[in-house]
Amino acid sequence: MAIDIVPEKERARANAFMFAGQAAGISCAGSAGAWLLSTHGLKIAALALALCMTLIFLISLLFRERRGERLFPWTEGEAQQGSGLLVRTNWKDIFGGLFKTLFLPMSLLLVAVCFGDRVGSGILQTVFPVVTTQALGFSSTFYPEWKAASCMIAATFCLLASPLIDRITPFRALYGGLLFKIMTVGIAAMLADYWCIPGIMAAIIFSFELSKLWLAITSCSLFMALCSSRVSASQFAIYMALSNLAISVGSGLTGVLDQRFEFRQIFYGISLLILALVCCLLFFNLDRHKARLETMYSNGKNRLGNHF
Repeated sequence: MAIDIVPEKERARANAFMFAGQAAGISCAGSAGAWLLSTHGLKIAALALALCMTLIFLISLLFRERRGERLFPWTEGEAQQGSGLLVRTNWKDIFGGLFKTLFLPMSLLLVAVCFGDRVGSGILQTVFPVVTTQALGFSSTFYPEWKAASCMIAATFCLLASPLIDRITPFRALYGGLLFKIMTVGIAAMLADYWCIPGIMAAIIFSFELSKLWLAITSCSLFMALCSSRVSASQFAIYMALSNLAISVGSGLTGVLDQRFEFRQIFYGISLLILALVCCLLFFNLDRHKARLETMYSNGKNRLGNHF
């Protein structure tokens, strides 16, 4: 996991590269996949996808996280000095430490805020294709094309702005991103009567994709700061799993909301949800969280278990 090897002052930049690459990959894959499906059919598109997944697997297999590590189990190499100190073999202590750090107050607070934000994103990214094609009568390629272009532009912007996140701290960047998203979704709701104008809808899509990527980068950087070095990889993996789960939950709620509310009302509701999350985030204190971790690990014998 990147959290084990990326310095704290470079985490925003590392996350920017990670999510920018993800956004660029999704954009390119979406465009290429649509072209393959329309010109060569499902079989060729599936084979191309399988080839891409094989290449990705090979890259991850052949990449060394630290200098001198063995490439395969049967090849020569040795662990980096100091890395063995963080290796735990007692499963009881590992799970005990993991759950106790996950359930610290600041951890629960940030999970709740980011989970709520990602649920809103899951709803919106499911609503946009329905609005553009069924409600507004745009072509089926309107949303995918503008989404791809928006992701590429947003990825470039976030890459260039990532040093700023490290400079102003991920917390302030996350707070500003949430405020920007409130404005984006709220203004989109107020402009519902003008969604039929392609330029306005394209601007809404771009603003949403920019805010979503910015919040992903800043929230991941802040989650990294919450992680304990003793269980950092597992702890961060759970944070990311919850984030992805939230997107799925939002997508699942879209059908229920679509039956009961207008699209304008859904946008207003999400903007109010994010406003509530911003208010909750005011209680977040990273220094207090780190102090709790230090107390738990003090004197070499802590509440996470005698083996830590």
